[in-house]
Amino acid sequence: MKCAPLLALGFAALAAICAAAFPTPPALDAALRTATPGQVLELPFSSTGTIRLLNPATNRLTISGGTLLYSDDPETTAATGVLYRDTLPAGTQRVYLYHVNDRTTATRFSIVVENVGATAALVTPTRFSFPAPTANYLHAGREGVRLFYENTNLPPALMLAPGERALLAPILDATTVSRNQLAAAMVEVESNQPLRVATVMVDAGVNTLTAYPNLEVAPNDGLNRQGTFAGFHRSSPAVPYAWATSEGLVRLRVADFGFGASDPPAAGTDAERSGAATELRGNYGVTYEVTVAVTNSTGQRAALLLNPRGGNYGGYFRTTLEGGAPRAQMVPSASLVVPPTTSAGVIALLDLPRGTRTVRLEFIPAGASSLPIEILFVPFGDPAPLPSAWVIGGT
Repeated sequence: MKCAPLLALGFAALAAICAAAFPTPPALDAALRTATPGQVLELPFSSTGTIRLLNPATNRLTISGGTLLYSDDPETTAATGVLYRDTLPAGTQRVYLYHVNDRTTATRFSIVVENVGATAALVTPTRFSFPAPTANYLHAGREGVRLFYENTNLPPALMLAPGERALLAPILDATTVSRNQLAAAMVEVESNQPLRVATVMVDAGVNTLTAYPNLEVAPNDGLNRQGTFAGFHRSSPAVPYAWATSEGLVRLRVADFGFGASDPPAAGTDAERSGAATELRGNYGVTYEVTVAVTNSTGQRAALLLNPRGGNYGGYFRTTLEGGAPRAQMVPSASLVVPPTTSAGVIALLDLPRGTRTVRLEFIPAGASSLPIEILFVPFGDPAPLPSAWVIGGT
């Protein structure tokens, strides 16, 4: 590619687009030959700036999906009351509640919905995640993503008259949360009417719906970790990203920020600050579905690696090979997090036939972990007779 006309993009973006092939370092190749999914490996390099970026700022992931209400301010709360409230349009709505009880006594967290439409509202939950409250926040973040994809124990559907209120997830309201424990819940619904949605904290013995009309808005912590965001799903552009094993390593950068970010924070508004513009650093609560067309041009195997770039990270990933079923992997599998920069966790090991097939990677940034992260696509091993179909190895 002739890179001179692209100087206006800035040097970081230019380097990502114009990076030369990055062969797999021998030490990493050797480690991958005996690695298993979930294992943590050491990388023989710290900078990834010269590795080609699949999703540069000029070819970002596509944003779609419904409306996300994200409630995380104050993250640690000692005051009961309304934590965040806004009106969401009819359609697909997702609520992510993420709060720690800082009171000396047990509390409960709830999601209250009110039909603000002109006719009856049918509210149908389609996904739900609520790990047991815990003081192990990293565990809750990973487990919450797993439960969202496994999607069991959906709350009951609601039929609400205009102006009627109800609890969106009764099991959440029924669960007591001790001091220093985290309540992290995600619920996605389809609603044919707009809903006013509120996240609240009440003391353990209080009836939430009875108390709700008199609840005051709890004070925020000034970090602005809440908001309402249009588009909670990110996926590959219409033309999928492409990678040939002959290129060596390539990377996908997730939840970047700053000028020229390849995957910028979700943009939204904060209803408690009169609709002021806000952004969701880390893109927590956003689903990623990334498709890459992979060409095995060297006869090698391939690995997908998690490389944290902003701090410790532990999460849940699903990998699907063309024509196959999703395979899930917690990364890392033997501990809670992969350390940043020079460590990588194995998401999947792939045996590839010749030709071009697609691989799909799905995940949500895990609460309590640090972003950004990068997903490394790595060829490894000697050329060998190739299977007639793809399989995920390393079991």
